Amino acid sequence: MSGLIPILDGLGNVTFINNLLSSVGVLVSILPGLLQNGNSTLGLLPTPVLPPFLGGSQGIPWGNMTAGGTNVYEQTPDTGVTRSYDFTIARATLAPEGIPKEMMLINGQYPGPLIEANWGDMIEVTVTNSITGPEEGTALHWHGLLQKETPWYDGVPSVQMCPIAPGKSFTYKFKADLYGSSWYHSHYSAQYAGGLLGPMIIHGPRDNYPGGGSDVVDIGPVLVSDSYLTDYYTLVQQSESNNVAVAELVTSSNTLIQGKGNVDCSAAPAGSNCTSNAGLAKFNFTRGKRHLLRIINTSAAAFMVVSLDSHKMTVVANDFVAVKPYTVSQVQLFVGQRTDVLITANQIPGAYWLRVRQPVLCALSLQPFALAAVYYDGIDTNTKPLSLPNLDFITPTLINCGNDALTLTEPYYPIKLDPPDTTITIQITQTVNETGYTHYEMNGQTFRANYNHPLLNLTYNGNTSYPDDPQWNVYNFGANDTIRIIFQNNVPFGHPMHVHGQNMYVVDEGVGAYDGVSAVRPTNPQRRDTQSLKPNGYLVAQLKADNPGVWPFHCHIAWHVGQGLYINVMQKPELVRQMEIPGVVAQSCDGWWEFTDNNIPNQIDSGVKLFREV
Repeated sequence: MSGLIPILDGLGNVTFINNLLSSVGVLVSILPGLLQNGNSTLGLLPTPVLPPFLGGSQGIPWGNMTAGGTNVYEQTPDTGVTRSYDFTIARATLAPEGIPKEMMLINGQYPGPLIEANWGDMIEVTVTNSITGPEEGTALHWHGLLQKETPWYDGVPSVQMCPIAPGKSFTYKFKADLYGSSWYHSHYSAQYAGGLLGPMIIHGPRDNYPGGGSDVVDIGPVLVSDSYLTDYYTLVQQSESNNVAVAELVTSSNTLIQGKGNVDCSAAPAGSNCTSNAGLAKFNFTRGKRHLLRIINTSAAAFMVVSLDSHKMTVVANDFVAVKPYTVSQVQLFVGQRTDVLITANQIPGAYWLRVRQPVLCALSLQPFALAAVYYDGIDTNTKPLSLPNLDFITPTLINCGNDALTLTEPYYPIKLDPPDTTITIQITQTVNETGYTHYEMNGQTFRANYNHPLLNLTYNGNTSYPDDPQWNVYNFGANDTIRIIFQNNVPFGHPMHVHGQNMYVVDEGVGAYDGVSAVRPTNPQRRDTQSLKPNGYLVAQLKADNPGVWPFHCHIAWHVGQGLYINVMQKPELVRQMEIPGVVAQSCDGWWEFTDNNIPNQIDSGVKLFREV
């Protein structure tokens, strides 16, 4: 059993993780970095250290605004600085876990380039669609940003824009209106499961960090993800099977940290040109220092548990929301969620495993474990860590696909829960339609995208009712200021529910049926943009309608949103009509219409992460 570490999964059954390290005591990467991840520097030594903010000669960019004293939904600094990026999207072959596969990449790398800005900067990203063999549309979404006054740039095709046509470019321009850790990804079908994603860091105040943040070493984004050897389109086809069990058994091949992992080549597909010990991610720690890890779950479907052997984690932010610090031995993230943690290097100097696992019943993977190595200063970085997992990481407890208790996750800036102006309940069910495809329904209706007619454009032109197109799943909340949505999950699968254009107030969540009245800490409830909805459970989310637009609210599991688990929240449509549509949005639709005149998109799921025409 050499090289195998016993792990107890969430049900208490003993399983094993093969370290896949053939040289005892040595941790050496065999595959050249350009073949594994392109020119990505994530997971390479020395670990890049991010500054507290960009620039610095003119003082703190956000002035006297603080985490504890500023309502970020009402006040945003204006630095006058624009951060510009150029992205080219194309197919290429890389081997993140040692098996070459065709991927969709940004600038030839996986994960994609880091977007970095200060709170209050403008971010400008020019995206060129160079996808060929075959050609496809694409679009990028900037996960978690509010997009106030710029809803056109949220990046969801069929909602705010038409897809970027092959051979065309589109320039997004929006404000870094929240701060913390996040990511960007394709919102066209399930393209991001094929590699179209990258980290996004917005620097902001740190006054909620215990003792202040001046001594913190920011080692930047730590991306955890599932990985698939099968192309995303084939996986979408499986997820639409007329057999619900088959549809829900879309299984990842591996688990990655920083886009890196190892495989057992003896079990690899024949002719796969597999490389054992392709290379694991590595990090530097400085003895006695506190290190900021910005953990981001960029998976297509996986729930993740993350732990560092022998170390505790102090949580200081969940998604883009600074929280009152609390200490844990591991963090739990569903798809799209982020957790910023401080880890003090206060153990015996050595090498330690950073561990990730996908718990049973919350994710499906042939290799549900991942490792990365953390080295204290002065330790040979080719040394294989010999550390043992934290007890909580191996304790046989049923996680139930949930996040930390709402009683723990208290925002640092308090906002009281207001009584809702309107409340709706959405029953989530799953069925097979008349044409034999598995799909989700919300109150009996699934979602399907119309790429050629974005809803925001229709709203701008006065179309705010869709009785002839119920599959667009538009909930028009009119002039209401506070909206409460009760999601009742009637299936035995969890859903990371993500809302665009705002943070939801998490009123309550749990297993079973909502009692209709309970609220957790109504004086200051948790706020975040993605929250776990437990299997056969409920989630009560409240929105403050202070951002006119049409905003998706959907499950972030690629296969579930592809099956239509998605609604559109329309807020203040009369104010949308007073906005001005940027010319680039109309140009993108012109290019898409020209492309689709001669090329009918092979849209088989809902279209946003298409569902076949009846």
